[in-house]
Amino acid sequence: SYWKIDHMSPDGTKLYVVTYGATASINATTQKWSVSGGSGTTIIEFTLSTAWDLTTISVTNSQSYSWYTYSMNGWRSINFTPDGLTVYTMAKNASYSVELKEHNLTTAWDISTASINSNTLKLFGDNIDPRSATFTGDGEKIHFFDANLVKTIDLEAEKDSGA
Repeated sequence: SYWKIDHMSPDGTKLYVVTYGATASINATTQKWSVSGGSGTTIIEFTLSTAWDLTTISVTNSQSYSWYTYSMNGWRSINFTPDGLTVYTMAKNASYSVELKEHNLTTAWDISTASINSNTLKLFGDNIDPRSATFTGDGEKIHFFDANLVKTIDLEAEKDSGA
């Protein structure tokens, strides 16, 4: 449940889907992904053999990156840095606040090389239900869609406040 096409690589050859579940596997017979495992988040990376052409998507060339985090089921959002070496994930945690995690990739745009680092930031208080998010070009603010409104978090101000 809660599958969301969330990002494409700048060259149009990778499509990233984010979903709810701590583990993911591909069914060799049906050529479809299934995600399970309760609390957690999974990013699935699909390869397109022709850039920007969804008819050339390959399930057999896809891969997943999953990690366990206690978060509420609901939408997640991912954002890559322009160089493709860091991906940020956002989810609603158990206290209904926004949780932002940083993951490092040793190979740009390849989620099979991802690992979570210790940078996790909990933003806002109760009753936040983020549906999607994006960073500003300078990485200092994040805009997200919540309850039919676009809200902005000034990350520099949050960092300076000790949050």
